[in-house]
Amino acid sequence: TRRRFLRHGMAGMVATGLGTRLFLREAAAAPTGKRLLVCLFQRGAVDGLNMVVPFGDPNYSSTRPDIAIGAPSQADGALNLDGFFGLHPAMESLMPAWSDRSLAIIHACGSPDPTRSHFDAQDYMETGTPGVKGSPDGWLNRHLQSTSGDADLRGIAVTNTTPRILAGEAASYAASTLTSLDLGRGTDGTLVRQAIDEMYVGRGDLLGTTVGETLANYEVFTELGAQGYAPQNGAAYPNSSLGRSLQEIAQ
Repeated sequence: TRRRFLRHGMAGMVATGLGTRLFLREAAAAPTGKRLLVCLFQRGAVDGLNMVVPFGDPNYSSTRPDIAIGAPSQADGALNLDGFFGLHPAMESLMPAWSDRSLAIIHACGSPDPTRSHFDAQDYMETGTPGVKGSPDGWLNRHLQSTSGDADLRGIAVTNTTPRILAGEAASYAASTLTSLDLGRGTDGTLVRQAIDEMYVGRGDLLGTTVGETLANYEVFTELGAQGYAPQNGAAYPNSSLGRSLQEIAQ
């Protein structure tokens, strides 16, 4: 329910801040020349004025007499960013990233479309076409279509189904976990793999090509899962859904 979401929303923000900071720490040690974009889309809603607090605006506290976050000098006040804006005190884990300039905050931005539908607004954020509901692909997929890369698989979503942001002609992959794909254990898995290959691959049509690409990607993720993973640069991911997902993306 919305009430439950609001009650637990800040806890989610804290987890997001911690997991993202650890991911950024490891990403800083990645080899130069490899460009990686990680888009973390938090579905739901957030009160931006209490998450990134404009405590320097005299109208802020007067228009929010009951819910305003206090100035940094007050008890449980905002964490000062630049003398005007501050972070909610529960988001302290993001402050090191702000201090070393690896975090930027874009405030008071949003869609130019005036829809009052929460669901349409989410779709527009993913398609990048505010006000146009018929867009067939997401902006991240269009980016993949317009660029080239060495890898056959360039778009990965750690979720059960392909999100709208990755929908489109460019190949992408969606899985709730990337390192536990399984066609069956031992000999059973090998036999299933062979049967699928014999039934579909080599047909020369769209289905055969798609199955062939899927099996190739399956081999990649199976190999990743077998290797295990040791995070670099001192990163230690929290044992949470978000933490595990970020670690798998890093892997």
